[in-house]
Amino acid sequence: MKDTINNFDQLLAPDAVEFSFDTTGWKVLAGVAVVLIILIIIGSIRRVQKNRYRKEALLLMREVHGDTVEQLREINRILRRTAYTASRDPQVKQISGKQWCKYLLSHTPPYPLETDFIEPALKAIYQPDNNINEHLLTKYHQYAIFWIRKHEF
Repeated sequence: MKDTINNFDQLLAPDAVEFSFDTTGWKVLAGVAVVLIILIIIGSIRRVQKNRYRKEALLLMREVHGDTVEQLREINRILRRTAYTASRDPQVKQISGKQWCKYLLSHTPPYPLETDFIEPALKAIYQPDNNINEHLLTKYHQYAIFWIRKHEF
């Protein structure tokens, strides 16, 4: 056993392996990295272009002004335009009243507040002689912004 321990001094270590980026593996890895970066950039550009209509609708929502009925009509017009742009569903242009209310609610995640104000707001659009208060307008405006940001098709 003593001879084995003493013979360790005579073992030779192998030569050091040289590190180089000239090997095929590094070129393949660089190619994969470049392709992934290009795909990420293309995906980001497409997502921005796809959601540009949301940004335009939110900008239009900031410009809503006038009396209460005019504001409600303008908000409704923006919502319809946004819904049609997102879905290209011709039904969006034709439905009104309760059907429009159901359509809005069916294409958005649950609204964190009550949605009982939507029907009265829509009635006020089609029957302007109803009593409309600023509170109803504010709630409908907030819901419209929520819908534009979160709707799904």
